[in-house]
Amino acid sequence: MRRQTHLAVGAFCAVPIASDLAPTAAVGALVCCLAGAVVPDYLDLRSDFKRVLRHRGMSHSVVVGVLATFVVYLIVDALSRVEPGAFSLTESVVQPMWLAFAVGLISHLALDACTPSGIQPALPLFRWRLWLLPRSMRIRTGGKADGMIRWLAAVAAMVLLVESLISGL
Repeated sequence: MRRQTHLAVGAFCAVPIASDLAPTAAVGALVCCLAGAVVPDYLDLRSDFKRVLRHRGMSHSVVVGVLATFVVYLIVDALSRVEPGAFSLTESVVQPMWLAFAVGLISHLALDACTPSGIQPALPLFRWRLWLLPRSMRIRTGGKADGMIRWLAAVAAMVLLVESLISGL
């Protein structure tokens, strides 16, 4: 899937988590979810790790997902323990933040498991591939279905966000 599709679906997935939070915490949860939605591709396509990671290899595994989520938890938890200031967080937003990151990351893996190449979620232990759709329904990256998913997720995220804002008034 394209990065924009991962971001749109990540935004859609963030709304249920963010809707119960104060506005600034909701933005933080949205950012965490968006980060989770792109981190697997960032690791193997854009970071210094790209020299050792193959696309949709280890970066798209459960092991790396758990490790990345744990790192986010440690960072968010540490920020909740600092003195109030520019980067401090309240303890009540620790769970929504790391959960939002995990949900975004899971959405990325689920979307890529719908493509013809699928993912290998059990690396480095096992090399088997996972596909969530039958062969005839798999979605080509950059194809029409990819674009349709992107637009539907973006519109649904905006509708849910507006509905959440209206009901909070």
